[in-house]
Amino acid sequence: MINQTFSITSMHKPHLKKYYQSIAKNVISKIKKLEINQEYTIPTGWIGHAVCVSFQRINKTHIVIRIDNLAPDNPPDMHIIVHSTEKFNVTQPKILGQLHVNHLEINLNYFVLLIDSVKRDLTFEDGKSLIYNLDERIINLDKIQMHVPCFIEQALANCFVKCFHPGFWIRVGEKDQKLYERLLLAEKDNANLFASRCIEKYQHNFNDLFDRFTTLVEKEDIQNLPFSNRTRLQDKLKMSYKQHYKHLLNNNNNSIEHCSLLDDKYIRLRFENNNKPIDFKNLFIKSRVLMIGEAGCGKTTVCQYITYSWAIERKLWSNQFEWIFYIKMRNLNSKIYPSQSNNYLLIDIIEKECFQGDKLDDFEKQTLANQFENSSNILWILDGFDERMIPEYLYSVEQELLTKSYLLLTSRTYATYNFPYDIQIQIQNFTETDMENYISNYFSFTLRTTGRECWTFISCCEQLRQTARIPACLEIICSLWENDKDKLEFGISKGKLYQKMCDYLLRRYLLKFDYLCNSALIGRDIYQEPNALVFEHLEHLAFEATKEHRFTINGHEIKKIVGLQFRSVLQIFLLIPKTQDDSSSLLLENVYYFAHRSFQEYLCARYIIRILKSSCSTEHKKEVIQFITHEKYNR
Repeated sequence: MINQTFSITSMHKPHLKKYYQSIAKNVISKIKKLEINQEYTIPTGWIGHAVCVSFQRINKTHIVIRIDNLAPDNPPDMHIIVHSTEKFNVTQPKILGQLHVNHLEINLNYFVLLIDSVKRDLTFEDGKSLIYNLDERIINLDKIQMHVPCFIEQALANCFVKCFHPGFWIRVGEKDQKLYERLLLAEKDNANLFASRCIEKYQHNFNDLFDRFTTLVEKEDIQNLPFSNRTRLQDKLKMSYKQHYKHLLNNNNNSIEHCSLLDDKYIRLRFENNNKPIDFKNLFIKSRVLMIGEAGCGKTTVCQYITYSWAIERKLWSNQFEWIFYIKMRNLNSKIYPSQSNNYLLIDIIEKECFQGDKLDDFEKQTLANQFENSSNILWILDGFDERMIPEYLYSVEQELLTKSYLLLTSRTYATYNFPYDIQIQIQNFTETDMENYISNYFSFTLRTTGRECWTFISCCEQLRQTARIPACLEIICSLWENDKDKLEFGISKGKLYQKMCDYLLRRYLLKFDYLCNSALIGRDIYQEPNALVFEHLEHLAFEATKEHRFTINGHEIKKIVGLQFRSVLQIFLLIPKTQDDSSSLLLENVYYFAHRSFQEYLCARYIIRILKSSCSTEHKKEVIQFITHEKYNR
């Protein structure tokens, strides 16, 4: 409640329901984690008062739903009055029943309605029906008889300190008076915090008003504007980074909600300069840093970790850099930035790549542009210089980026294009200790035995150990071991390993989205399944992108090749969308890249072999042969 934005929300706004569902799912998750006798309470929005719906864990399998925290005659005739005085009544809470924890999810709509009620005043009829389940909305609710302590009725409008009324004291007993006093003190602290937040909100509104006047000043005077304007822009940028880089996107699922937390999975990599080790904290002892390493060694993860660490204000380099701008070089292409009459400016790139959909107004853009020119403590991270396919009209922006004072540029070892740097740092592949730590983190505490078995399997095969030293490959090996380890055998080659990984991803797709069972696929070539055609589409897409030396492909190109199977191709999770939006209209407008460059290369090779072996048209074979002729000496 303390962190809510102070704005009035109108009743039943349809576009808010999707957020209510997320909140309701979170509430259900918290209720399922309750220990025995612990409670979770939702204060509903009864007129002038919060009638509370409480969920109490009574044993390992069931939750009791209870209604309490009542006001006089509100609601009437729904509770037994145990004792009455001139000043107040002592009432008995109402037990609606018990619910098995496995039935919480199927009551999602019930929780959504409770969440919705918190933000508005319920009418008498709606409130009575919802809170007391008169319309039997709660699915699989069983009756139960149990004794609960009574409550002293509340005042008509005292919800702010509702938890610490005399009824609470009755329930905890006089022996817990110190606990009561401590909790009451904490609630008073919350009241003070609430008041300070109101003051901050007022001040924020005042500053916004000030900004309307500052847009009238001359551009050269912007550097004299109040410090708070720059700070708010920094906070906006940090919020964007925290939202997009908190999770470590993986090769098995491109949905944020299924990804691991970056801090949980990140393994500190090793860096060297001229065969001498470099500590992570000393990466920026020189101004312009070139970080090189092979595909999958962790270059992008390091960039993501640096950016996220700055956003959450870790002490790492906090005194060295006021701003960090992180740009993936493969995004600077004609698909994401189509040609236009006006030349792109650096601020246009920053808005799209760093603020990621959070539009900047003209004043904010000018403020940032002024920072570019007058600030010497900005770190620019240009990730994937070897993946760049920059059109001619973006050359000026690229050149501007490459002249920045503090710069971190990452690339494969063979594609640095004579970039002028002060120090070159090589990312080292995982050591055996790193691999063991990564596997331990991946399988966490609950699957330690599985993790040890996976490490034993990897350590017994030199070829597999070499592949697993690449973090991106190790992640997929762990996933394959966790879900389909029978498909792995000792002495597996790198090519065979990629085949097994693709087999696993296609099999998972067929089981999940084609509603097949494991037994239905036993002994069958999964690539001959009718719906396995989507994998051939992926091979074709990889070839088309590689043929043009590109690492991205837009939705319209995908549509042209796959037709109605657009969503099916994405469901294998080898194509990652640049922006997370599942609406049909935006799928076509999005830009996609393969989960890892090595997968694009492997799928392209599969396509070439398939075409050369098939009886398809001479035109396709000529195209493949021409590609081989032109590219056979290129890395």
